[in-house]
Amino acid sequence: MSLLKRISGKYWLGCDASVVLGGVEYFEMLEEMIDSAKESIHLHVYIYAPDKTGNSITEALIRASGRGVRVFLLVDSFGSSDMSSNFEKKITQTGIHFRYFMPIFSRRAFHFGRRMHNKVIVIDNKKALVGGINIADKYRGENGQLPWLDFAVAVTGPVCTELTAICESVWGNTIKISRIRSGLRIMPTSPYDDLLVAVRDNDWSRGKNAISISYNRAIRNAERSITIVSGYFLPGRRVRHLLKKASKRGVKVKIILGGLSDVGLFRFASRYLYHGLMKSGAEIYEYQKSVLHAKVAVVDGRWSTIGSYNLNYISDFNDLELNIDISGKAFTGGLTETLENIIKDDCVPVTDTTYLEKKSFWLRTRNYWAYQTMRLLMKILNFFTPSNGKYERD
Repeated sequence: MSLLKRISGKYWLGCDASVVLGGVEYFEMLEEMIDSAKESIHLHVYIYAPDKTGNSITEALIRASGRGVRVFLLVDSFGSSDMSSNFEKKITQTGIHFRYFMPIFSRRAFHFGRRMHNKVIVIDNKKALVGGINIADKYRGENGQLPWLDFAVAVTGPVCTELTAICESVWGNTIKISRIRSGLRIMPTSPYDDLLVAVRDNDWSRGKNAISISYNRAIRNAERSITIVSGYFLPGRRVRHLLKKASKRGVKVKIILGGLSDVGLFRFASRYLYHGLMKSGAEIYEYQKSVLHAKVAVVDGRWSTIGSYNLNYISDFNDLELNIDISGKAFTGGLTETLENIIKDDCVPVTDTTYLEKKSFWLRTRNYWAYQTMRLLMKILNFFTPSNGKYERD
């Protein structure tokens, strides 16, 4: 039985997909897509900064609204808290439909734990970008600074119907996602003959954990190789156990993490996990050129996932997350080559000599307490996240 069948879930046929790295290329593509829109734009993003990049995208959205395109812009109220009232007014006065996702304080409730972490744009129900890239200068690169390392996937074809439905559902529409998914075409007998695309979403409050299940099954059923890129890597015991078992049965496990981070506590907490993973045979690399913000995985050169989901408790139980799973030799082969080049050119391998033997008692203690602190903070966030009590178990 193929890896894809063991991961399960339904996939779209008749789609096209390509990898897009963060930086100028991504934002040029984003602006071109907005300028090409004829009917509708759904843009959901965690951080929408009122800086040069944010202003550029805003002008493109205003142009689209001015030519009669229905524009729906949803940003997270916590992630985009830097938005000024003047910036909001500029958006809304031009006919753009604008909302904050779950303001932390409102007259009806206190919303703290549940955040909208999706990064997606869908144009005319025909083409989309899904990834981990927010709208801010640091993701584009400015003043000679390299952009944060991140990925997105550009998709066209019938999968965009499902992405539109998800955007409308998060916005507040009553459309039934199950009705869209019931019409998906099941994968062919030889799944790698065609490009197959699947939408996976997490929203624990609504009983959705498709991304978590997809990751777990891919790791559990890997036969040759696993490569993971994660900006905020703090997986639970279950995922760590699956990675260790994969290493011990001969699967080559590579994990690319950030040598630089915008959240130092998270980086120290991740380093606490190095010893156990390396002891089981996993290879760990730290990216050096800029902040690593990516969320990518490739298994056996056959299956890959790109999106907003981080391997940590927050993405599992607090945030709305959106990923695209893809099977296809050309796509996954190209992504694998990109990751191998990043390892070769831009990373430092973590080894007993370069890391473990040089860590003092105080540094080990710092990492331990960073790990325990992050675990506690994530559990506190989960306490403030409402749940409907339904959650699919893998």
